[in-house]
Amino acid sequence: MKEKFSHHLSHDWLSQFWRMKRWSERAKKALSQNVLQEEDIDDIYSFFISAFSLRDWLRKSEGIHINDLDAQLSANKYWGLCRDVANGLKHFDLTHSSLDPNFVIWCSKSNNLSQNDKEFWFILADGKLWSMLLIVDSISQFWTKLLTPYEINHQIIPLLSRNEKS
Repeated sequence: MKEKFSHHLSHDWLSQFWRMKRWSERAKKALSQNVLQEEDIDDIYSFFISAFSLRDWLRKSEGIHINDLDAQLSANKYWGLCRDVANGLKHFDLTHSSLDPNFVIWCSKSNNLSQNDKEFWFILADGKLWSMLLIVDSISQFWTKLLTPYEINHQIIPLLSRNEKS
């Protein structure tokens, strides 16, 4: 294996997996708040880019069968949304969409005084309204379930996010 001198290249796909998991926790925490700040939205967007990028890391890894991986990704109903959001954030304009090149990220506020004007975040795509919290959680769980056979669970403790350690 070629020696890597840059920190970001010194680890295999597991480091990207755990980055995605940390972004997932931040995104889920943000989406559970009543009102999101710009930093919270950054965390959500970073999750989508990180989750989608994990596929690229896996493609470059030994022992991962890319055709099997792509078949499982294609079968996941949330993957197309993840791909479209990540590519939309990276490239601004989608030319090759998985699901809907004109997706909309949308926030709705409740008018219920008991909920203190809680914000609910959605993605409108393919004629459907998708809960962003559900998408984040589902994609994170999908990756965990898919990659569990590759011995990732033993690394949970040392790679928890800063907030989880305290």
